[in-house]
Amino acid sequence: MEYGKLQSCAILFLCIGIAELQAQAQLYVKLKDGTQTVYSLSGIQKLTFPTDSVVVTKPNATPQSYALSNIRFLSFTDYTITAIPKVKKQERNCLKLFLSPASEELQISYQATKYEMVQIRIINMQGKIILTQAHENTKGENNVKFNISELPEGLYIVSNGAESRPVIKHIK
Repeated sequence: MEYGKLQSCAILFLCIGIAELQAQAQLYVKLKDGTQTVYSLSGIQKLTFPTDSVVVTKPNATPQSYALSNIRFLSFTDYTITAIPKVKKQERNCLKLFLSPASEELQISYQATKYEMVQIRIINMQGKIILTQAHENTKGENNVKFNISELPEGLYIVSNGAESRPVIKHIK
């Protein structure tokens, strides 16, 4: 019974694969030990499924037999990952707020990786921009002071609209 299921699955797989032959030109046999053999479809003379195995026959070559129990997958697509690309860590610095909670003046500090003009905003929890101040970044540490004497007490979002993550803080 087990052999019949495996053979049926292999035949179904082969039928599905044949339907995709227009786009694919190779058969990949990946074993459970991690080894993979690649066959050019135009170079395969015969593919058979005798008892508990798959046999790939190429013209003028010895047939290669694989036990079904040792096969991880048969595929027309290469699923092998040769290397995981290293993702460059994006330099995004958090804004730092000093004198928090503050009553008269708020100092905002952040790192910048380039020169650019930014709009530093203080936004209330309803999304309304309460205060905004233009600031020309310098490369490296930046410090900006805000007069917040007229600002009502509460939680606010502070954003420089550039490469730093916005911060939510109780300012006053």
